[in-house]
Amino acid sequence: MLGPLMDQALGNYEITVNTPSIFRGQDTSSVFSFDYRNTRSPYIGNGYIDVYFLGELNYGVHRDECKIEADYMDFVNSATFSQLVVSESAASCWMNEWAKSSIAKFDLDDEKVNLILE
Repeated sequence: MLGPLMDQALGNYEITVNTPSIFRGQDTSSVFSFDYRNTRSPYIGNGYIDVYFLGELNYGVHRDECKIEADYMDFVNSATFSQLVVSESAASCWMNEWAKSSIAKFDLDDEKVNLILE
């Protein structure tokens, strides 16, 4: 009953992330959207919670180009420590989207090369 209201309140389970370049001397940034829809019901234990979400990272208007496989994954002893588990297909998708963006392109001159190598 509250599903559509919660979907709208949570932005359809998508958040926009402005990501700057991680390399020194590069003054670029790119806007990505991160999809955090749940893929399984969360498990709430004694003092911890396991949350499973899609985790698709999109750049620009290109949607559904990534094929995230339904890899079964689980946490390792989640009662002991915090962890983030990423499937191989999701990591590959993230890197492909990153490579399409402007933060994956380098503008190099003598000054910027020196900054990167410091």
